Amino acid sequence: MTPSTGPRRPGAARAPARPAAEAARALDEVLEAVPFACAAFDRATGALVAGNSRFEADLGTLPGHAQRDALLATLYGELSGDARGQEIRAPGSGRWYALHWRELDCGDRALSLLTAVDISERIEALDSHKSQQEKLLFTSRMMSVGEMAATLAHELNQPLGAIRSYADNAGVLLDQQRHEEARDNLKLISELT
Repeated sequence: MTPSTGPRRPGAARAPARPAAEAARALDEVLEAVPFACAAFDRATGALVAGNSRFEADLGTLPGHAQRDALLATLYGELSGDARGQEIRAPGSGRWYALHWRELDCGDRALSLLTAVDISERIEALDSHKSQQEKLLFTSRMMSVGEMAATLAHELNQPLGAIRSYADNAGVLLDQQRHEEARDNLKLISELT
């Protein structure tokens, strides 16, 4: 894991491997520098090798968090080997995470590196946006229904008003003994209906 200082000469001896404690400390420092939950699991056994403080705070309380397959079973409700880029909701906290698994060779150890990015705010914003879109769509539909109701009311009220006017006028004409004109008004009413 030490950076190379230049091209290696053929036959040159490799630097001695770091002691296990120093390699573990270096892995801890690297994981702690990551700004989201991150943990390394032994690829062969699935056991948790190291995790940063965000991992401990966010996922460390879940049952089986110290074993890769048990953690996946807790998160997904079943044993599933690879969960690359999937979004999950952590039981208990209700927080949403995008999980990413990568293979990592750290010295003589083969590790599976888990990064769990908290995407709860994005999910909440999407849910809020979806809710607002649904409200807007509902409002738009109600406005359309209102416009149709107003149009229907106008289309019905206009001939009903004319019928009433002709009927009132026919009554006045009958009172004045103007039967022929009253009959014409009644014919107009008949034509409107």
